[in-house]
Amino acid sequence: MIAETTNDMLDRLERNIHDIYQLELSQKDANMRALQAQINPHFMYNTLEFLRMYAVMENQNELADIIYEFSSLLRNNISDERETTLKQEVEFCRKYSYLCMVRYPKSIAYGFKIDPGLEEMRIPKFTLQPLVENYFAHGVDHRRTDNVISIKALKKDGYVEILVTDNGRGMPAEKLAEIRDKLAQRIFEHTVDYSGKRQSIGIVNVHERFVLYFGDRYDISVESVEKEGVRYRITIQNKEKG
Repeated sequence: MIAETTNDMLDRLERNIHDIYQLELSQKDANMRALQAQINPHFMYNTLEFLRMYAVMENQNELADIIYEFSSLLRNNISDERETTLKQEVEFCRKYSYLCMVRYPKSIAYGFKIDPGLEEMRIPKFTLQPLVENYFAHGVDHRRTDNVISIKALKKDGYVEILVTDNGRGMPAEKLAEIRDKLAQRIFEHTVDYSGKRQSIGIVNVHERFVLYFGDRYDISVESVEKEGVRYRITIQNKEKG
């Protein structure tokens, strides 16, 4: 019995040592990846800046502008900030739209407007960009030359209204009903697939982040007709004074 207990204790001790060793290796690996993450962007930005300056010297001004916008987009994308200003989020959407539009310069237009006084309003980061990305990924009809997407942030009496509107492909009724059902939820459960990744992306992720940030002050609705486009309406109530 003593021998069995001792062997069992030694087995558990060996497993614990192995687990600790694996954790140390994982930590070292994480630290190395963190150092790499600091080095790689620095090298990448320097390379992009060299390419931009080379394009300028070769009088390729449009190419220089594209490289500049792409570089600044990357800087914002890898930042670990969790919130931003409305002005910065809309500017990020502008850069993203510009880079998408250069592929189809004669068929897609975009326009963004922020009412005075709303520029510094704090919102969660990456909450408008996924809606714009959805449009460029799924909404653009490349057979047309009048594709348009817009963002408007409007100051209303007692609340702020943010409209993200396009005239693209739109959604079928079934898809619209599915999205509306998800947007009606205020408590979120994340399913995990076998790779351990969360199944919460796009509009659902946007909705969740707004709910967590603004609580009951926030609401969202979506309207869509096939071949006529999509409109997201986000409302954020002003804070009560007291």
